Amino acid sequence: MGDDGKKTLFNLIVNMLALMLVPYLVSGVYIGNIGSAFAAALLLMILNKLVKPVLEIISLPLTCLTLGLFELVISAFILKLVDMMLTSVYFASTGKYFIAVIIIAIVNGLFGTGKD
Repeated sequence: MGDDGKKTLFNLIVNMLALMLVPYLVSGVYIGNIGSAFAAALLLMILNKLVKPVLEIISLPLTCLTLGLFELVISAFILKLVDMMLTSVYFASTGKYFIAVIIIAIVNGLFGTGKD
């Protein structure tokens, strides 16, 4: 496995662990089991690679106007898509998506798996 493959696998594991951590820190969030967390992390990574760049380009003026804070809305929307696609992932309200995105970002930051 090349360096890119190892980096992708590490990012997938970190995202899975971050998703497993969210229900312990935020009430009203349910991630089924480790398999559900893996599926959610994989889907999250795929959507972040395919859908998020398109949304970022479309919302660039709004992102600039809010000094980058609209990125949080985009990330929460991507997480909502994961929730809609997987029955084993559940968020009780919209605010839970935002809190979860912040937790996931902190965990990714701690492990150095953010954007290069």
